[in-house]
Amino acid sequence: MIEQQWLELSEFHELEQEIQFVIMVSQFQEKYVMVHNLKRGGWEFPGGSREAGESVLTAAGRELYEETGAMKFMLEPFGIYEMNGKLGMVYYANITEFRAVSMEPNSEIGAIKMVDILPEGMSFGDMFYSLLHQWKGYSAKGTREHFVDLNLSEYL
Repeated sequence: MIEQQWLELSEFHELEQEIQFVIMVSQFQEKYVMVHNLKRGGWEFPGGSREAGESVLTAAGRELYEETGAMKFMLEPFGIYEMNGKLGMVYYANITEFRAVSMEPNSEIGAIKMVDILPEGMSFGDMFYSLLHQWKGYSAKGTREHFVDLNLSEYL
């Protein structure tokens, strides 16, 4: 059983150093952006682990770019998710521009799709459905937006 807990964004500053992963509830032209994770064999929102010395915001931008090819996007933090004792920052990502992503052999992501409704049977049980529910009920939308236009030399 996956142990889960939702923490409010107001707890970020005291927990920032403990945040190990990021997840982005992502949309492009009002459709949800889903990635198929080959390792877990299921559909997910983009996300991943925070690297040593990396800010939480930088980790979110890097993971979104690596998994989807998103080059221009707005990231808005809206909560912290605890899963099995590990903390993750949850963002809403509004993507405005992609670059073509090459799916190299042994890549973590096997496919990307845009959907109106989240598919059934996603990875991690009901976690992604729960995160989307939290975003839909988030009352402070538009108050902590970060616009990101990637300098690709950092990622190439």
